[in-house]
Amino acid sequence: MNRSMLNRLPDIVALARQRARELWTHSTQTRTSHRRPAWSVARLAAETDAGHRVSLLCGDDLSVMSGLLSGQAQDGPLAGRVSLVWLSDCAAPPPDSLNTPTSSMQARVRRLIELSTRLFLARDLLVEQGALVVTADTDPDRCAERLLGAVFGHTRALPPGKNPPSSARAYLAGTAVPKNLSVGSGPTLLGDLVRACTGRDDHVLVMGAQPACAVWVASLERRWVLAQSQPLTFSVLREHIIARQLDLAQRRLTSESPREWAGGPLSPARRTP
Repeated sequence: MNRSMLNRLPDIVALARQRARELWTHSTQTRTSHRRPAWSVARLAAETDAGHRVSLLCGDDLSVMSGLLSGQAQDGPLAGRVSLVWLSDCAAPPPDSLNTPTSSMQARVRRLIELSTRLFLARDLLVEQGALVVTADTDPDRCAERLLGAVFGHTRALPPGKNPPSSARAYLAGTAVPKNLSVGSGPTLLGDLVRACTGRDDHVLVMGAQPACAVWVASLERRWVLAQSQPLTFSVLREHIIARQLDLAQRRLTSESPREWAGGPLSPARRTP
């Protein structure tokens, strides 16, 4: 007789901790042997004086996060250098052929092991006062919240959004997380967390980044690292960010030009006889 899912959590956490160590070790060996990482890198903007930069990574979460820890990105190892990590825990619907009680339990266990592994990698990426948010579309028995508490020692759940009604939940960890935050788990919450928990030039890692992230990436001066495993969504995200950055640059140019013209006296125009 199978144990309940809650009783399985300690074994899931122990297995995930060991798996996270193995991934980090393997990624470090890959870097030292000068082998190419299992994910591609696309940088959208060169670093400016303000440190505003966007790096897009296309690859699965575990490969990307372990690669960032070992230094496979352009910034060198990011272990202990990230101020905010955003994780998305979305369950894929199982095939009809596997839709049995036993297979459903196995799928949930695999999903929780992967989530726990990402939590351990995220903990190693974060600064001491860093913040973590996990969004879950479904969370039976609140397992995601319990795993977050097991890895970080504490967690806080935000109520789901009411407009429109949603079952998605957001779980937060970190001493820097403010008490008053937007409900739900959408892009507004991301913007609130970035403004409240990070400063200028800080690293912000968003796993499973969606096109809606473009609003905050273009407007907030941070060192953004966005990861997306789906190539199609990755391309759409890239186009959204470029469009938002161009729009923001055009607005700044439009607002600054009149000020420059008004800064000094205007000489009368000469007419050609």
